[in-house]
Amino acid sequence: MPRCTNCHLEIPDGDIPTASGRCRDCYRQSLDRALTNYMLAMSEKVVETQYGWCTARCVLGDPMDWLCLHIHRTKEEAEACMVLTVADGRGIFPIQ
Repeated sequence: MPRCTNCHLEIPDGDIPTASGRCRDCYRQSLDRALTNYMLAMSEKVVETQYGWCTARCVLGDPMDWLCLHIHRTKEEAEACMVLTVADGRGIFPIQ
């Protein structure tokens, strides 16, 4: 019987090991950790640029791409646009 490369327990009959050699439970745990790390790293924020305020998807606090393609004159306008953007389903949370 094959053994899991992570927990070293025998992989039960009928449970096919993943390509990494991990059992189903260890593989699921690694996916859970990856999703948690992604959720902690990603955010949607209103950010100030040299031209005005924008809404952005951020990675660890730094803008990665823009959620809306226009520049707002005030932070309040950008925050209102963020609410509309998320309500329209154009944000990243909940993960799609």
